[in-house]
Amino acid sequence: MAPVPASSSPTPEVLTELNSLWQQAQTRLAEAGSRLTLARASRATGVPVATLSD
Repeated sequence: MAPVPASSSPTPEVLTELNSLWQQAQTRLAEAGSRLTLARASRATGVPVATLSD
């Protein structure tokens, strides 16, 4: 997936994919006994917390 320029809004498809990835990560971490936080996801992906929270 190509990076989206900071000045443009993500498409609904991108938001759907991010939500799906977030849910998958939460499920995996729950199974491992860990909690996914925005800060942790940001560090792991390099995506700013503000972007993830949007």
